[in-house]
Amino acid sequence: MQYLENIRKRYFASDKAGKSAILSEFCRLRAYNRKYAIYLLNNPQKGHSKLRPSKRPIVYGHNVQTIIVDLWEQANFPWSVRLKEIIRLWLPWIRMRHKIDKTTETLLLNISKNTIERIIRPYRYQLKKRIYGKTKPGSLLKPRALIPIMVRNSSTGIFTGIAPKLTFNSPAQGLIKNTITRI
Repeated sequence: MQYLENIRKRYFASDKAGKSAILSEFCRLRAYNRKYAIYLLNNPQKGHSKLRPSKRPIVYGHNVQTIIVDLWEQANFPWSVRLKEIIRLWLPWIRMRHKIDKTTETLLLNISKNTIERIIRPYRYQLKKRIYGKTKPGSLLKPRALIPIMVRNSSTGIFTGIAPKLTFNSPAQGLIKNTITRI
């Protein structure tokens, strides 16, 4: 990094021809692409600083977050607006299960839907493939036993009816299979 700072000072102090020579030297010594070297020289590195601490104090501690996640799982993973209402409705259950004090109860009742969303977001992404990506069981799918069809008979014209299955192995004579349409 010291070398980069020295090159940067020389680069900005020189004219156009000098900048080209300095850039060529820098690219040759470091084996950088020319465009990347220009980027490094024009954009000073800020260093790897740690994340700044939040200016806001932490209001909802670990115990409130644990209660929110447990309630979210017990209520079968509702979205945050519904979970906020569930907190109010299930408060006796929460008191019994987690043995909360009045300050925690006040925090739970005053929590916003956005804060709930921030708390459950990492857990939702962990469970997303397992919960939200499942194929629904057959009982929840629309029943497809009766399919309305239109069949043209060569002797009588058009017949409209409901077939129990979509099969073409019918004993009827003269059915034309290519005219099946939905009603």
